[in-house]
Amino acid sequence: MKSRIARPAGQGRLRGKIPQRRALGYLLFVGLMLPLIALIYVCAERRRLSDEEQMMHSLYVCALESQAKGAQGAAIRHIFGDADRFYLYHHLEPLSLLQEERAMLEQLIAQDPSLPLREVLARLDFLQGRSNQISFCEGAIDSYDDLRETSASFAHPIQLNSRDLLILLALIEGLDLEGYQLPKGRPCLLITDFKLTRKEIDRDNEVFLLDLKLLQREFP
Repeated sequence: MKSRIARPAGQGRLRGKIPQRRALGYLLFVGLMLPLIALIYVCAERRRLSDEEQMMHSLYVCALESQAKGAQGAAIRHIFGDADRFYLYHHLEPLSLLQEERAMLEQLIAQDPSLPLREVLARLDFLQGRSNQISFCEGAIDSYDDLRETSASFAHPIQLNSRDLLILLALIEGLDLEGYQLPKGRPCLLITDFKLTRKEIDRDNEVFLLDLKLLQREFP
């Protein structure tokens, strides 16, 4: 029979024990990790709540904007509900431009009809003809749910004085102008391009050259 070697007392129990220094390290690690885990959890909860609050705020702002747009659209439709679709052709194209200069040239020719200057006759013919008459060209038409936009531009630049310019802008913008009665039925008109240059005619007449583009909005 084989004899067993006797083990020292307590040797088996020593192998199952964790060294004290390592155990203290484990406890220290766990002690540090618990606050870190708690901090991460708190930060995650705060972020979640912040995202929810931001989403609720965005929904609230969108609701307010939608309500404001609805009220604004109703007010615009009330203002321009009876607008004349052909307002540009009825009220802007018939404008008589440079009336003072035309009257002065006619008077000059009447005083001495035998020897009128060629330049004077050519200038008067220009003012009396369609070469300096406002004429619009209709462009693209864009239709939406409750809005129709039509672009319009001058067929050619026109010559006008400061008074003519004020009347033209008053008709477009709907501004009150002393001594001029604005017509009814003005649509919503937006100036998209405005080119104005001073033209040298003579010292007594201030004349400008104007080219213009508009956007007409209708609310059917």
